[in-house]
Amino acid sequence: MKINFRQAVKALDGSDRKDPRGDKFLLRDACIVALDNCGEDEARKIEPKEKYRRGDLARRIYGAKEPFVVEAEDIALLKTLVGKIYVSNIIVTEVWDMLDPKDKPAGDDEPKIPTGRIPRKKD
Repeated sequence: MKINFRQAVKALDGSDRKDPRGDKFLLRDACIVALDNCGEDEARKIEPKEKYRRGDLARRIYGAKEPFVVEAEDIALLKTLVGKIYVSNIIVTEVWDMLDPKDKPAGDDEPKIPTGRIPRKKD
């Protein structure tokens, strides 16, 4: 699947998220942070070849000026690592949707706002 890693991660209101410097927080940034960080215990368990794979993927993502094809295995890795490293459920959701839009639940994209009323059954 072709992915544009230079797209901004969105906030709930649809605006672009910002990084601590005030720049747009890009999909690229989220993925590189996830690829480069893991707990000390996990880091000792990861094989050197896997560390290289992650570093190489981070390097390709960082240097990409255009969208490029990412293998399903790498997309799965990115989703797993983003899910582990980010505390924010909203960031994880946004990044996952950008990495793999087919994972989105079926239906419209409009949020469902509760009305406070209990719907009645129709006979």
